Amino acid sequence: MTRMVAFDPGLTTGFIDVDVSDDGGFRVVKSCEIAWFSRFSIGELLQWNEVVPQPSAIVVEKFTLYAHRSKDQIGSDFPSAQVIGIIETYAHQLGLLDVVHYQMASVMSMVRILPEHYPYLIKSEHARDAYKHMRYFIVTR
Repeated sequence: MTRMVAFDPGLTTGFIDVDVSDDGGFRVVKSCEIAWFSRFSIGELLQWNEVVPQPSAIVVEKFTLYAHRSKDQIGSDFPSAQVIGIIETYAHQLGLLDVVHYQMASVMSMVRILPEHYPYLIKSEHARDAYKHMRYFIVTR
């Protein structure tokens, strides 16, 4: 089994932690959302110990500002970009920066949630998006 985690960063950040078997199947260990005021707790989600293994991959939705969306972002503090910075900082401090992988938001449209995983996902669009990023990452590798 290999541990992998994924984030859907934003004002509310989705998170998923999975154990991946050698055949590419996986089980959901944890699914949650992180409120803006709790964003600095992200480091705790990346920790490992004798029981919880070190993540072999940290998958993060990439933030890109496109010209056609720029007017919508006037006055924005870009919470997604701030959360990505927090993830990168903790990954660096933990020696995990080399296992951070970025994916475009558009990959989520190519992924569906497997029926057997629904009971393990909290009812949060953000956690489901983190799941989709994780599943896409696993399937394409």
